Amino acid sequence: MAQDARLENYLSTLDRILRPVPASERADIVMEIKSHVLSALERDPQASTESILAALGEPETVANRYLMERGLKPAKPPISPVVKWIVLGGLGCLGLLVAGIVALIFAFSPILKVNEEKGKVVLLGGLIDIDEAKGKVKIGDAEFTGGEGMPFSGEAEIAAKGKVIVRLSNGRLEFKTSDDNKLRWNCHGQKDDVAPLISATAEGHTLDMSALRGARCDLSVPKDSALTAEARNGRINLDAPLFDVNAKLDNGRFSINPEADARYAYEFKVKNGRADEAVSAADPQYRIRAEVGNGKISLE
Repeated sequence: MAQDARLENYLSTLDRILRPVPASERADIVMEIKSHVLSALERDPQASTESILAALGEPETVANRYLMERGLKPAKPPISPVVKWIVLGGLGCLGLLVAGIVALIFAFSPILKVNEEKGKVVLLGGLIDIDEAKGKVKIGDAEFTGGEGMPFSGEAEIAAKGKVIVRLSNGRLEFKTSDDNKLRWNCHGQKDDVAPLISATAEGHTLDMSALRGARCDLSVPKDSALTAEARNGRINLDAPLFDVNAKLDNGRFSINPEADARYAYEFKVKNGRADEAVSAADPQYRIRAEVGNGKISLE
């Protein structure tokens, strides 16, 4: 009976996976497999249903041969129970570890502290410490200081209303409007840092400074262009921008000093922290969108 039950379960699984095959043809396939197993048992009384089914292969493997012969999409191969338990166990341990770290953080310190006077943003109980005044970013035991070390500068001509993309890992980005159609940058990184890469693509001009370990950069962006600024840790400042901005900062502070005669539409989003209230113009000339994971968005 136990052997019959294993065989019926196998055939039932096979029939289910072969659903894309017409019913009459599917019944013939299932009957063929059943006859093969029963004949093998008759020829060798010492054999077991389990060993014969193991020799055939998993139902998914057998069904896939028939499906592919008919040009149909094969089913996903079965996952070994051992692999499944290893994966579930690993995910469980990882989940417990993350939960424990988060619990410790919330138990002993606030997730975010902002000191306006000293220009400091402290995250996750000091795991990330951003000192705007000194241009320092501390992540764990690693510390990056901008304003010293290797100087990098350059320029690139931007088409009218073109797109500019700037990427930085750690440090400070200062943006203002240039008086011509050129993107200019003047940065100080760490000693032995690799120079930023400028490239022109279908997206626009990309200034990639993600290889810099920490930097302070002054950049001029052409009027009426579209700026995308991305940074992991630090600060992004906009001084009287006359261009559209889409900024994303994982940890730190984003601030904007609007041009007095310009009209802006604002869209601010902060996951952990706070954002100053900003009133958008009814007929904006420029759009300022900023997203900060942990930190603050300031309107100065």
